[in-house]
Amino acid sequence: MLIQTLLKEIPFFWDFSEGECTALTTAESFFITYQDGEYLITEGDADENLFVILKGEANVVGSSEPDQVIATLQPGAVVGEVSFLTKRKRTTNIIASGEVIVFRIDSYSMNRERLDLALQTKIKNQLIEILVQRLEATNKALGIQKKSNFALSKALREQVLAARSNVSKDSVY
Repeated sequence: MLIQTLLKEIPFFWDFSEGECTALTTAESFFITYQDGEYLITEGDADENLFVILKGEANVVGSSEPDQVIATLQPGAVVGEVSFLTKRKRTTNIIASGEVIVFRIDSYSMNRERLDLALQTKIKNQLIEILVQRLEATNKALGIQKKSNFALSKALREQVLAARSNVSKDSVY
């Protein structure tokens, strides 16, 4: 019952019907609890698990600076989608910060639990939507950065030209 309630609170599952959520919750292997300090994802691993954080928080940490938290993930965060879809190795660490309950799935477990094709497709469509939203946000941020870089370059160029102009005037006298 707790899991069913948690699913209703997470945007990833909002388009899922009551029956689809029930189908997911009957497969207990999809729901995992991690304790403080446990790794959900380890950089370099080749697993294909997709995670949706249902309760608690997890930290994104790179291997090069293990004490440096890059981001803190809240309930609703979806991680591991690239490895889930492309079978690529993990590029960062995700570590539980306190108790964390996640929905965890991979292609093998979807088949093992006999999720129907419509539900598998819905999961993948949700991932596609998330990836498109992230791409749009990245493109917007890059556009803003490009404008900022252009403005900074222009201001720097003007300062250099002004400094050269002042040097030229000083050397004439």
